[in-house]
Amino acid sequence: MGNHGSESPLTLSLRIDSRLEDIALVGVASRALAMHAGLGEVDAFNVELCVVEAVTNSVEHGYRCEAGHPVDVEVRLTPTDLEFEVKDRGQGMEPDNDTASDEVPTPPPTSARGRGSFLIDQLMDRVVYKKNPDGVVLTMSKSLNHPQATEA
Repeated sequence: MGNHGSESPLTLSLRIDSRLEDIALVGVASRALAMHAGLGEVDAFNVELCVVEAVTNSVEHGYRCEAGHPVDVEVRLTPTDLEFEVKDRGQGMEPDNDTASDEVPTPPPTSARGRGSFLIDQLMDRVVYKKNPDGVVLTMSKSLNHPQATEA
């Protein structure tokens, strides 16, 4: 499909300012890249949702909605995966240590917030959150080798 055949990953770097109104652009780009990579409509929508949630967390939690700070998104497309790395230099949010995705708790049903990390964990195939002195890096990937739902 849209997969490129070389062994070295195709890499694309995006940078937006830490303003909520700029996040939609990253969402549109991530969905288009997912479609280009050969993902179906549902998976492409889920990728877009996860990238938008991750960038929103950077703006809201990393920079406390203060404009003027960079949020970087690096996209890598390999023959087997579509990977997004969202980086900010902000304060981050919990967890305080490196965390594997299976540690993301289910949000309380009465909570109006706190679903972004849970959705990312549920919809992406691999999620790694790292907080370090330089900021926060969230790496998430979607496998391109899932069988299509329409296959017999």
